[in-house]
Amino acid sequence: MVRKKKIAVVGTGYVGLSFAAVLSNVGYKVFAFDIDEEKIETIKKGKAYFSEKGLDELISSGLKKGLLVPTTSYEDYLHEADIVFSCVGTPDNCDGSSNLDHVFDVGKIVANLGKEGVIFVQKSTVPVGTGRKLMKVIEEENPNLRYSYISNPEFLAEGSAVYDTFKMDRVVLGGDSSEAIDYVLGLYKSINEGMEDIDLDAVSEFAHMYRAKNNGEEGFNVVKTNLESAELIKVTSNAFLSLKISFANSISLLCNQTGADINEVMDGVGMDKRIGRSFLYAGRGYGGGCFPKDVSGLISIAKEHGVDLEIMEASTSVNSKMPNEIIKEVKEKAGSLKNKRIALLGLSFKPGTSDVRKSPAIKLANLLIEEKAFVQTYDPKAMEEAEKELKDSVIYTSSIKEALEESDIVMIATEWPELTNYDYSKHINDIKDKLIVDCQNRLDKEKIKEQGFDYIGVGR
Repeated sequence: MVRKKKIAVVGTGYVGLSFAAVLSNVGYKVFAFDIDEEKIETIKKGKAYFSEKGLDELISSGLKKGLLVPTTSYEDYLHEADIVFSCVGTPDNCDGSSNLDHVFDVGKIVANLGKEGVIFVQKSTVPVGTGRKLMKVIEEENPNLRYSYISNPEFLAEGSAVYDTFKMDRVVLGGDSSEAIDYVLGLYKSINEGMEDIDLDAVSEFAHMYRAKNNGEEGFNVVKTNLESAELIKVTSNAFLSLKISFANSISLLCNQTGADINEVMDGVGMDKRIGRSFLYAGRGYGGGCFPKDVSGLISIAKEHGVDLEIMEASTSVNSKMPNEIIKEVKEKAGSLKNKRIALLGLSFKPGTSDVRKSPAIKLANLLIEEKAFVQTYDPKAMEEAEKELKDSVIYTSSIKEALEESDIVMIATEWPELTNYDYSKHINDIKDKLIVDCQNRLDKEKIKEQGFDYIGVGR
């Protein structure tokens, strides 16, 4: 079924491209805009330029149906769109504040090329107050344009972006026009209704690793609110989740000194329904394109309003030191790491994605090199992207087995299932120090020890 509404999605990153591909597969004509010609050419060939489960198949399907139109030309297509979704990047500046240049650029484009009555939907994560500033920019650029502006933050997770777009747990819509809000809500309901032909099992491999879905009566929960509340909901959600990770990591340091096991502690704590178990996982810390910048952006915008978020500053501090704490623990067990050969497994900031932005696994690798260790590494998806972030002396291998050859120590830095489920006992004679470092606490500690290895976890 081809639907009447035409959609523009500006920005083809994890959010934009996943959203555009899904919309085209439930019947909408979707124009997917990006200023990067190389990215658009890759999409035109039916592929994403990053790794995301199930996305290539949806892109190919949308192209074959003639409903997905990847393009760099705003002039040719933007005027046809009934709704424009802005999904551009908002990277952090050196001072931790959010860089909103791309956000305001999209506002100016919509002001000059948007059709009368267009609904402009902001999906990019922006600081509270951005929407009002952007509306002023639009009105200064084109005071005659009749439009509605809505904040509609995304809540998908890399590695399960396709699944999360189909099976969203909530839709947050904030703005001054209840009519426009209901119009966009209708689009989301059509996604929920239009997924009969989609094999969700095929894209759900990483969807349940960190969070449970919470589907309401309509398939998802709906929050209708004002503009400022919608903007603040997203960054506050991510800030709270990062706080849970940092809290678990703080307690893990105490576990190291007392003989307690952080997994058992958090299992007991998480049984309290007021707290919950999700994200109470100790390890080498969080990374990626969302949590670090959302937390720093929240701290920055709070300071602009005279509010000190000391608890979030502490969370950032704990997170940044966790790779160093792991290296410290390894040195206490193994001695100097100089000339040691380390098999570092996993480079992406989380499983299911090739994204290495601010990945603690990358930091671990670079810290090992600073210790004069030799690092040989393997990751199922992130090798190419990681090469840009790693020091030159890293050795890249094509398999777990190759990475383990002639190693002294094994460090599992990202919890890819193929890494955590691997039978390391097959290579016990290849691993000279017989030491496995479980940087995300995903291995069976007792089983590893029974196989003849020494084991280091985080707070275990």
